Amino acid sequence: MDAGETGAAVVGGLAALAGLAKGLHTWLTRGGDGAPKAGELVEGIAKLRRENERLQREVDRLHAALDAERQDAAQARQDFLAEVDRLHAALDAERQDAAQARQDFLAEDRVRNADVQRLYQELLLRANTTGSSEESANGS
Repeated sequence: MDAGETGAAVVGGLAALAGLAKGLHTWLTRGGDGAPKAGELVEGIAKLRRENERLQREVDRLHAALDAERQDAAQARQDFLAEVDRLHAALDAERQDAAQARQDFLAEDRVRNADVQRLYQELLLRANTTGSSEESANGS
């Protein structure tokens, strides 16, 4: 039985209880020959009690189901928030790794640029030295 059917059953039970109470009131207020006998009153009261107990059990069952749903929802929320926190931590770690990789690359690039500059200066120096030697050899 789902919540809609249960709600309908509770409403129907309340209507039945109201009907029984109205009937009991009618019996009591009729007076004269049509007044209910004590046995009918006892039977009517017993019916009302049984219906009331059935409805109370149904209400208790609905409360328990609602509490379980609330607990499930709270657990699902906690699980979701824990996953969000885990993903944020993973993203932060990825960002840190990327920043470190960038710093490492820039440091290596500075070293390569310094090596290229040094080699370039050496080539210029050789070219100037070789050019001076050739001029001396050609000039003599």
